[in-house]
Amino acid sequence: MINEGAALRAWLRELPKPRQVVVEACDFWPAFQRAVAAEAERIVMVHPLRVKAIASARLKNDRVDSKMLAHLSRTDLLPEAWMADEQTQQARKLTRLRNRAGTQRAAAKNQTQAVLHQEGFLSPVTDVFGKGGRIWPSQAGVECGWTHGGRYVVAGGESSG
Repeated sequence: MINEGAALRAWLRELPKPRQVVVEACDFWPAFQRAVAAEAERIVMVHPLRVKAIASARLKNDRVDSKMLAHLSRTDLLPEAWMADEQTQQARKLTRLRNRAGTQRAAAKNQTQAVLHQEGFLSPVTDVFGKGGRIWPSQAGVECGWTHGGRYVVAGGESSG
């Protein structure tokens, strides 16, 4: 089966009603839910670790997983997971993006301070990224850039190294 929305909907239309679709919790479940919602009377998201605990299969692949999920669905033993609504999904996405941006910002600051330290430039201010710290490199004549070989260089100014 092709993993594409129109193909999944066409395949589901061939099945008798009521149609219950089961999906393991993963990053793409919201897109999957949107793709099949029009053809499924019920969509159930299950917790993968709980399914594994119930199934305890020695062999694990998509074919075995789908058979196990179908069996658990028929016997009403699916370990359901909570499916967040659209507003909650968007809030979570924004939170993840903001956290990632903060992590990247901190990494860039740390890398900049490490390069200055490695090149022997000692900042006269406590916060290199504060008001005084942003003025200091130009006053000290510090110039930063990349060489053609991809090496980061810091040149000029009063280096203690």
